[in-house]
Amino acid sequence: MGSGFGARVDQEICSAALGMWKESGRRIRLQVATDSMMPIIRPGDSVIIRMGNVDRVRPGDIVAYTRNDRVFVHRLLRVTLRGGHRCFWQQGDALSGWGSFDEEAFVGMVESVYRGRTVLHMDREPWRVINRGVGLLGMIRIKALETARWLRHRKTGRRKSTTNR
Repeated sequence: MGSGFGARVDQEICSAALGMWKESGRRIRLQVATDSMMPIIRPGDSVIIRMGNVDRVRPGDIVAYTRNDRVFVHRLLRVTLRGGHRCFWQQGDALSGWGSFDEEAFVGMVESVYRGRTVLHMDREPWRVINRGVGLLGMIRIKALETARWLRHRKTGRRKSTTNR
């Protein structure tokens, strides 16, 4: 189970079982393989994922989703509609880029992180507030980058029209 590039799901459970359990509300424990969610979730940590609950997730929550038979754990930044379906925008805390997944790929929310004998309860204070804040900062960063990109394209477009006269 990976937080970034992921490990094959079948190392822990088969893909068919994961698909059947998605809406069950079951909890599964998977070990994190990458550092994409550093410093909150580290390689070697285990996460408890409460499966389902897609209607309860909010920006800032740490969510699990599948892509190419791998489970990823990243922070949810926003939810939009694309073609009548919900699109979930996510980013690993230690990554510079962001991406999206559709509702069918949603597995669940990370409830807790186990690091040795320490347990971080993501669904309780202070982690709930910390996660909301980190999610908000991630969204502000994305909006700033999108605005800068738009301004760059707009400026480039004006230059082209001036030189073509």
